[in-house]
Amino acid sequence: MFMWDDRTTEQLQALWLQGHSGAEIAAAIGSTRSAVLGKARRLDLTMRKDWPKEREAQLRVLWADPSLSMADIGKTLGIGRSAVAGKISRLMLPHRTHASFRRTNISEGKGMPLRIRPKTVSATVAKPPARVVVAPGKPVPLMDLEHHHCRWLQDDGLFCGNQKERGSYCSGHAAITYVADAPKVRRMFVGRPSVNAF
Repeated sequence: MFMWDDRTTEQLQALWLQGHSGAEIAAAIGSTRSAVLGKARRLDLTMRKDWPKEREAQLRVLWADPSLSMADIGKTLGIGRSAVAGKISRLMLPHRTHASFRRTNISEGKGMPLRIRPKTVSATVAKPPARVVVAPGKPVPLMDLEHHHCRWLQDDGLFCGNQKERGSYCSGHAAITYVADAPKVRRMFVGRPSVNAF
């Protein structure tokens, strides 16, 4: 637990009024962001609604450079990536392709941008049979259900009652419930997507 004294409290107030973020203030005084925000609330410091105009103008200039990621912009401004993302959203700046998704294809020597997509896994799912005939059984209420009865719940609130064949169901209801295993198709893409892709 961080112990506040007069010196750190004065530092907090001064840095807060200069427009620094909670994380920046925490780094300056050796505390945590949560402790800084809690103390600012207890001191009744007003919540800052906007950045200083100079910082906002600098963000606009940095955002116009497509080679910079949000993390790079944050490092330049001395703030976190999420603060950059939030401010960009509030300013409604135009969307752009994230810098980490552009790579130069050096191996081919072409210097063309190579679009990197996240790894995807798609599976082809077989459709269940169009018409499944279930042998009529004697419907069983919940209180009379035994371990060998099919667990298929019918519209009338009773269970199927046929002999279990596969899992918890009779052969007819198992054909409806369990879809035949289909081969999985795995698509691999070159590279790894950035964690902070936007």
